[in-house]
Amino acid sequence: MEDHHLIRCLAPENAEDKALPAEQRLTLIEDRLDGVQTQLDNLTGYVGDLASRFGNIERLLQRLAGVPENVGPGSRAASEYQTGAWHVTS
Repeated sequence: MEDHHLIRCLAPENAEDKALPAEQRLTLIEDRLDGVQTQLDNLTGYVGDLASRFGNIERLLQRLAGVPENVGPGSRAASEYQTGAWHVTS
């Protein structure tokens, strides 16, 4: 059977080093988790910004291709446009 030890259970390598009290360890972990949460919040904002930009690019490409506004990817007008059954009328 192998011996498994958690890092916090191992004796300090240097006799002068003291293990941190449990409350202080928990506070440090909480601070790290707060930092991770902040990073995730920032990432969520970046992803939302990218999604918005992709939507803007998609609308620009549709305008350049002559696709009418409010034509979604699953709409009848979009499928007619893709198959060539849709025509621009003046």
